[in-house]
This record gives sequence, C-alpha cells and structure tokens, in this order.
Amino acid sequence: MSSLTPRIDKLESNLLINGNFDFWQRGNTAVATSTGTYRADRWITGTSGSGLMTAGRSTDVPSVSQFNDLQSKPATYSHESVVTTAQASLGSTDRAFVSQPIEGLNWRDAIGRQGFLNFWIKTSTPGTYWIVLAGTKDLGAGATRKYIISYTVNAANTWEYKTISLGQIDPNFANFNMDTSHGIYCQFTFAAGTGLQNSSTVGSWFTSSANIQAGSGITNILGTLNNYVRLTNIYFSTGNSTSTPNGFATRGSNYAEELTLCQRYYEKSYPVNDTPGNINISTIVGSIANTSAGNNVIATCAYKTQKRATAGITYYEPATGAVGSWHDNGGASIPMTNYDNSPNGFIAASAGGVVNGRIVYGHWTADAEL
Repeated sequence: MSSLTPRIDKLESNLLINGNFDFWQRGNTAVATSTGTYRADRWITGTSGSGLMTAGRSTDVPSVSQFNDLQSKPATYSHESVVTTAQASLGSTDRAFVSQPIEGLNWRDAIGRQGFLNFWIKTSTPGTYWIVLAGTKDLGAGATRKYIISYTVNAANTWEYKTISLGQIDPNFANFNMDTSHGIYCQFTFAAGTGLQNSSTVGSWFTSSANIQAGSGITNILGTLNNYVRLTNIYFSTGNSTSTPNGFATRGSNYAEELTLCQRYYEKSYPVNDTPGNINISTIVGSIANTSAGNNVIATCAYKTQKRATAGITYYEPATGAVGSWHDNGGASIPMTNYDNSPNGFIAASAGGVVNGRIVYGHWTADAEL
C-alpha cells in the first residue's frame, strides 16, 4: 500500500489524487473545455469536435444515507460537466472525456495486482459509457498498452454507485513509464466517434497504436444542450484479492496530505480556495525593496512541496489580477520573469528597472502537471 502514513480505514490508498474533488486550486466555477483543461486538481476535462462542455464544482452529491449504506466516507463536492454546445452527430475522432494522468512512480504500485474502480455517477443521459486505461510508453511504431471496459447508467438524474473489476493489471513493468512522466491515463469517456472505438478487445490488456477511447455502442453525452454528468468519490484501488472493495479512500491519509499530493503538480501563492487572478493584496508574497535607481529586483520563492518536474511559472498583479506582472507600492505594474527554476522553487525577477526605494510584490502559480 502506498501512502505517506499508515491508513486506519483498512482500505488500500487510491491511485488517483483528489478523487473526491476537495481541491480546486485553479478555481471551482465552470469553465469551457476543448482539447483538455485542468479545473479540479489533477483532473482534465475535454472535448474534440464542435461539441463543448464546461467543467466545474457542484455541491450535488449522494446522500449521507447512501454513503452509509456502503460504509463509505461522504463527499462534499462532485465534478460536473455540462454540455454548452450540442453535437448530435459525432465525427470519427470526436470525443468527450474526464481523465487523470497517473505518474509513473505511482503507477508502478499497481503492476500485476488486481485492479478495481469504484465511483458515484449522476447524469441526465443514462446509457453505456466507457473506462479507458492508456499507457504512454512507445512500445514500437507508436503502440502503447491499453484497457477498455464499459458500464451502464440505468436512470436519469439519479446517483448510482458503480464497482468495476479490472482484473489483473498488466504485470510487465517494461510496458509502462516508471518515472516522473505519464504512467497511464485513467479516463471516463462520455462520447467517442467510430474512429476512436474498438470492440474487438474489451476487458483485457492489448497493444495498439490506435487512439482508442471506447468500445462500440457508447452513449453520446454531447447529443443535447445542457446534458450533464457528475462524478464523485472515484476510487482506483489495487490489491491481491479478487474481491471488489466498497467505500472510498483518498491517496493521502488526511486532508492536508491530499493537498500536498496535489501541490506536487500545481501550487500557488494564493490561499488554497482563492482563484488565481483574484485581487488579493493581503496574502502577497515576494516583497522586495529596491535599493538603487534602475536596478532589477529579485525574490526567492520556495515551494511548499517539491514538484514532479520543473514548473511553468505565471505571475499575477495583486491589485488588478493581470497576468505577467507584480505591483509596486507606487502603484506601478512591474513585468516579471524568473530564473534558476527548479522542482524546489524559483527566483522571481523584474523584467526591467524599478524606481529607487519601491517595494515590489505579487502572486504566482507553478504548474508541473503531466
């Protein structure tokens, strides 16, 4: 079992981070998605084709009694995708999905073990949908290891609990990246054109260079405006037993550890529930006084959590929310850059001179997502 501290709930730790959607560091209001957008921490939502969905946080979750029936931890939030541009007829390579990339260092814990995926789902559009596990290691001519399996949502607008046995996870370590890059994608597919479907290999691992997103017969969530799907308490566990576990476990053993795991991939100077770009001067960082006219100013910014890889840095003006600048106490916006960027932090620097005696401050985000 992989966890930062021993679990007391007797459940294996989750291969997925933020499976109960507690953390939305980028913001929790619905935003449009296209090729793939992170909104909830670690989760990507996307579409291709003319159909579009939003991704945002919902407080609609199963009832406490429903959770209690499964002896499961309750959820506070769900991930909601809503169709904002309908597409009744899909092109061959059109799709809609919600997905989490699992880092190779975490995926290695699953190799050769029995896999299980449990989750709650509620949708306007009952039907058949698909789970896809897709490796990213090139095994020759662009081929990678894949696994697809379907499930059925029986009723509209009703929370349903799904338990899926994935059988033995591919036991060959050599088939996957076992480092800080992508180990595998765990994807919920809600629409897929015929060119993305493969019905010949279902419920077992196979190697293919094709972009497989589903089997045949998938329901099209994009078919009607305002169709929606909500997910919560997604639990991807592995073990030595073939008995499917009930319940839910986070990857970390508590709220603080789960936030730390999220921050390996994305961290910000703002409070955890503040959306980057919000006007916020009370929690600014990087205050630095310039000592001579025309000089650049610098500030060392250390991360709370070491990143998976060197992160991309975005600066925010705390007085206006504008991207790319910090602020000085004379009211000027100061364009910023950075250097000595590493997985442990970076040095923020003004891109030009600053008026003598001014104090420069602002916010940042660091993105090391897969």
